[in-house]
Amino acid sequence: MVRSSDSTSGNQSLSDSLRTTVDAALPFNRTQNMSWTPTTEDRARFTLQDLISSKIGFEQLAIARYEEICDRISDFVDSHYDTGWKRNIKQSLDSFILRGCKPISRRWKSVDPAAFGILMYHRCTPPVECETEPTWNVTPDQLENQLRGLLDLGFTPIPLSTAVKHHQLGMELPPNAFVVTFDDGYANNYTHALPVLEKLGVPATIFLATAYIDEFVPFPSDDWSCSGKADPISWRPLTLEEAHKLNKSELIELGTHTHTHDDFRNRPRDFERDLEISLEFIKREFDIVHPTFAFPFGVRRFGFSSDELIRAARKTQVRCSLSTEGQLAHLRQSPYYWGRFTAHQTDDAHLLAVKLSGWYSRIKQGMRKLAGR
Repeated sequence: MVRSSDSTSGNQSLSDSLRTTVDAALPFNRTQNMSWTPTTEDRARFTLQDLISSKIGFEQLAIARYEEICDRISDFVDSHYDTGWKRNIKQSLDSFILRGCKPISRRWKSVDPAAFGILMYHRCTPPVECETEPTWNVTPDQLENQLRGLLDLGFTPIPLSTAVKHHQLGMELPPNAFVVTFDDGYANNYTHALPVLEKLGVPATIFLATAYIDEFVPFPSDDWSCSGKADPISWRPLTLEEAHKLNKSELIELGTHTHTHDDFRNRPRDFERDLEISLEFIKREFDIVHPTFAFPFGVRRFGFSSDELIRAARKTQVRCSLSTEGQLAHLRQSPYYWGRFTAHQTDDAHLLAVKLSGWYSRIKQGMRKLAGR
């Protein structure tokens, strides 16, 4: 357990207490092929809610399990808020969060009937025997457990295009609606995820980084050292034939994830050109004129889905632009600002229900208030 040595030093003490954890957790340290490496300024801006939401690849975080997250929250607040009303709020919040670790999500209703949750997946492959486990992976069995569990809890899966249409027409969504998305365009989305989706009748959107279709190489952010040792289905992109088969499925919608999946921060013109190339490819190959879109990397606070990039996206023919911000999407909010919740291998259906019902975001907001942000 990492504790701050000075409970009165505010943000500096937070930075000190978490620096070791953050440095150890960053998955980019294990590969030189990542197009983005956090700067000192980026690292200083990490906060507790970043650790809770497991953004930008924190799958290897030692506190990935929710019980451990709750423990760390308690430890942090103990260090910084030990008197007065803040301690009372802390105790109530601790109790609330700890209850979130238990399977009580059946009793939780959405905090906003005009909102819905979007889940973000990447690859879906069985365990791989290599030096490192595949990042951003949910195994087929766990994917089925998660989605079946959500259905049993009363959640209703809808296509992303349906959510966009309801926004445009001012129509309400079914209660507890949620959307499933997959980023990048891994071949295992076709070989392993699609059978699960078909078995359960769950629609999904697959966002394609179109430059990598038909390329028998890992994506730039992958661990290339394992590409020659691991089963190719765990890392290779879709072939064009596989993408066409996905497009023919009644449950699958294809969207764009840019062409090159590059770091476009502070490069809106390059981003727009790259997105246009992807749009041309998707129109030519799949006859899709107005696809949905998800930002590569997508973390808003680090500029991957900034206002200037959103403005550039709106100049194109995409119908929405999704970030990786762990928050509910609101029908009264522009779909160019919708966020998504990461679905991790360690998440069960009840934890995903906590995210999709909006209580997860409420927890983060409460922590921001306690931290004075």
